[in-house]
Amino acid sequence: MKEYIAKVAEGENLTEEEAKGAMDIMLSGDATQAQIAAFLALERVKGETLDELAGFAVVLRDKAETIFDYGIDSIMTTINGAMDIEEALERAEELYISAADRTFLSLIHI
Repeated sequence: MKEYIAKVAEGENLTEEEAKGAMDIMLSGDATQAQIAAFLALERVKGETLDELAGFAVVLRDKAETIFDYGIDSIMTTINGAMDIEEALERAEELYISAADRTFLSLIHI
């Protein structure tokens, strides 16, 4: 994470691959709170590039894939008649809120 922070602190842009690496470190819990705060603040001051945003989005999408799969399972269960639509929607909503909370908390290491 230190190399990404240093590069951004110098006003340099990250490549898409570097942005993926930085986001992966932040989401994996391998970055400290201070590193995450510094990186995000420096990115904001510098201004994010399209390559950086694309890299961040790829990692976020990849990490969210299992949540989506579970939502599809809930829909298929409803279609197959094992639960009604209201119950499926409630389960999906709970899942997405829980996943968002876990992702946010993992970013700030609580």
